[in-house]
Amino acid sequence: MAALDLISIFLTVVLTILVHLYLQYIRMIRLPGMKDVQGFVTILRNNNPLSTVFKESTSLVLGQHQLALLKHNLYGDSGWNVSANISVWPWGRISLIVADPDVCKDLTTDTSRFQKPLEQYEPVTFFGPNILAAEGLLWKRYKKICAPAFSERNMKMVWDESLRTMNEFFDHIWSDDKDDGISVDNFRQQALQVTIRVIASAGFGMRLSWSDHSSVPAGHRLTMEETFEIVARDSFYKMIFPDWLGIVIPPLKRANLAFNELRTYLEEIIQKRRSDRSANDANDLFSNLLEANMCEVENDGTGRLDDSELISNVYVFLLAGHETSSNSFAFAMALLALYPDEQEKLYRDILTVSGGTHGEMVFENRTLYRRTLAVFYETLRLFPPNINIPKHAIVDTTIRARNRDGRTLAVYLPKGSTIIMHPPGMHYDCKSSFLVTDRGLIVLNTAKYWKDPYNFVPDRFLEPDWPRHAFLPFSLGTQLIPQLQWIADGVIGSRSCIGRRFVETSMTAMINAMVMRYKITVLDEDRYKSESFLERRERVTNGVYGITHTPRRVPLKLTRRL
Repeated sequence: MAALDLISIFLTVVLTILVHLYLQYIRMIRLPGMKDVQGFVTILRNNNPLSTVFKESTSLVLGQHQLALLKHNLYGDSGWNVSANISVWPWGRISLIVADPDVCKDLTTDTSRFQKPLEQYEPVTFFGPNILAAEGLLWKRYKKICAPAFSERNMKMVWDESLRTMNEFFDHIWSDDKDDGISVDNFRQQALQVTIRVIASAGFGMRLSWSDHSSVPAGHRLTMEETFEIVARDSFYKMIFPDWLGIVIPPLKRANLAFNELRTYLEEIIQKRRSDRSANDANDLFSNLLEANMCEVENDGTGRLDDSELISNVYVFLLAGHETSSNSFAFAMALLALYPDEQEKLYRDILTVSGGTHGEMVFENRTLYRRTLAVFYETLRLFPPNINIPKHAIVDTTIRARNRDGRTLAVYLPKGSTIIMHPPGMHYDCKSSFLVTDRGLIVLNTAKYWKDPYNFVPDRFLEPDWPRHAFLPFSLGTQLIPQLQWIADGVIGSRSCIGRRFVETSMTAMINAMVMRYKITVLDEDRYKSESFLERRERVTNGVYGITHTPRRVPLKLTRRL
């Protein structure tokens, strides 16, 4: 009898839970507009940490990989560029995934209805509050201090240091490139090495050595080179594990040490600059930030940043800049290797602007390298660093979506709903109808925003009427190099990535340097002799999704041009 009672209780509990889940689903689906845009139904909410564990799930939780794998196919045949993921435990919740530029404009400009889910940014506040994890007046305060640091003088330093770093890399690491060329098993490693040195130099005024790693300064346990490399590489462990687990997780233990070292190094720099104002003539990002903060102190002091805020904001610039630059640099080289015709056009364009094979790539001519920037933009379109940009509704509200026929649909969102801006959905906006050839995918019907969205076509960004409003590489905004405003005019919003100019300037110089010196091809490997072009492209550009979109393996062969 006791066993039957237990079974009865168990079945009652299960039935009660199922009824609860069903009622939560019914409550959500009855919201105005929800039936038209319903996507996946999951048990747990979309921004649950389990979405990074069960990356391809569509039932327990909407896995992180789904947003990248499905791209615009996430929106099915509904015709609307929004898709509602309904979760039912413990209570009904809506996660609205958006690839509609007009809706994204509202999400980034109307802060009275939509704001950052700040709890999701807590993992990047190791050192203290920062601009990435701030909203409202605090965000404005950080922007007031941080934005002037990305000055024109700093951009010139970024350009010069990027070229210097690339040339040092060629001379020190690839010095034996004149005979059979260089075979690189995974160019991502070289991209990491180069970009961390560019950021250390232009961001912090510290030139990291390519060879001498033996000298550890007094009071430290790691060299500056080791500190920067570990922080850039292992931040992910700090974001997902508590520090005490470093006892059993070696990479976390290493990251904990490097983060402590970074704090000490930056505190030393701050004290040095405060005691010697003449040292503030440098144009690196950190020096500019310190100078701007000191000017604020000398004015009224109300907006000044304390040391923890200074260090935290600099850390965010280091992390975001390194992740975006290194991964995009590797993806760009992979695409140029796969598409030799595009590489040749770029090479000829660089020669023309630079004045021939012995010409010089000077900062003053950077706005003339339009094709280089177009290659970078096309790389970002195909492989955006962020596959989702979260917001949440702080009040009950309604968004208005528009379909291909021009009809509008009002979708009701209760307070607390999650809204995710979806760059892959926006960048691959087309119906799934393709002709497969040995050179790529040809779209048989007209896309809403992008022609042949699955193909690498840098020329699209050289057209005067390219769809600026449907390009979401960093965030929405127009904070670009002023002379390149022609290419960004119309990109919406006022809260773009504050370091965008830094990344674009650096990437233009680095891509130029690589293409001027080397002809880049995919490394020949016997095990892949019989693969098709599409299989090769998938292999060479295959990525994983951690802090940002990261290439797995980019095998290249580099043959000296000069």
